[in-house]
Amino acid sequence: MTIITQPISQTCIVTNSTGTISTTDISNITVACLDDVVPTYSLSGTVSGLDGAMTLTISGEDLDLDSNGTFAFTSEFIEGEDFTVTVSSEEDHQICTLNVTSDTFEGENYDTLSISCRTLIVFRSNSSSDGNLDGISGADALCMADANKPDDGHTYNAFLVDGVDRRACSSGNCVTNGIDENIDWVLKPNKEYRRSDGGAPIGTTNASGIFGFPVGNSLTSSSSAIWTGFVSLGNWTTNVASNCERWTNNASGDGGIGSTGATNSSLINSGNLACDGGQGNMWLMCVRQ
Repeated sequence: MTIITQPISQTCIVTNSTGTISTTDISNITVACLDDVVPTYSLSGTVSGLDGAMTLTISGEDLDLDSNGTFAFTSEFIEGEDFTVTVSSEEDHQICTLNVTSDTFEGENYDTLSISCRTLIVFRSNSSSDGNLDGISGADALCMADANKPDDGHTYNAFLVDGVDRRACSSGNCVTNGIDENIDWVLKPNKEYRRSDGGAPIGTTNASGIFGFPVGNSLTSSSSAIWTGFVSLGNWTTNVASNCERWTNNASGDGGIGSTGATNSSLINSGNLACDGGQGNMWLMCVRQ
């Protein structure tokens, strides 16, 4: 006697499956079925740079983390099962990034998740320059090469607008289309930014990625003039007439400047200065991305 078809997710075994038929009933044949054991696998990884707490979510399970190091979900997974993991909450002053957001289990534990968290900081450049910054991309390159840039492997871009390659708002305080008015803007929405020199919180951006004034603290503890390119109204729109021809000209004209020591709208525009550096070269504010 043999089993032709096994039941789903079970394995059955026949005992006394062979013998000789005689003149008496056969009553010693038994069939025992056991549920198949399906291997399960775990999901784990490491987190670095965390300052505070964060929450990961996968398949309805929330995992709260409050320290750097290793972590593991309690959920178990089977071979061929897909997963999607998200950062469902993080500190206002941080951005945490996963190296993998979705994948498939392939017969082994998945232990290579990696989360890198970074605090959103700004620094004032060590070097100053006239109005020819070689455009927005050149200003970003100056931030990345500056002696004051933290040696942390992160990208820093210039707090600077020209209305074309970089823009905060096209309408006053982005009231028309909100964050859709941003072009390659350096501030993230609903995030707190801090000084690099001690971590004092400057302020938290709104949903359009701009600060409301006054902010809680100035950009730096001492005041410096920085190229910015904003209008004098303090409404985050670009001064298209005063940006040193989109930061490529040091022969004529002027450019909008801000004050790193201000907490009011002078932070983004405290006047205009000559592009040729005759009134002094200006610094840059550089923002971690």
